[in-house]
Amino acid sequence: EPYFLYLGTLEERKNLEVLGEAIERLWARGCRVPLWLAGRARKGFALRKRDGVVELGWQPEERLPELLSGARAVVYPSHYEG
Repeated sequence: EPYFLYLGTLEERKNLEVLGEAIERLWARGCRVPLWLAGRARKGFALRKRDGVVELGWQPEERLPELLSGARAVVYPSHYEG
């Protein structure tokens, strides 16, 4: 199954709400490729539930090559990085 992948901390500065909106728009247009979010959420961060967005949570390092190589695209919509 194809999927888009975000790999990183789930927090506000990562711009994940905009990414969720983009997935909603794709799904509305018939492109039903889910977005997988892999990573820990910062304390107090909660993403609005949307069709097509799957929160995988933290993933062990040995699983990352499989996740990355299987993704249709890896997405990083961050506002900024430190």
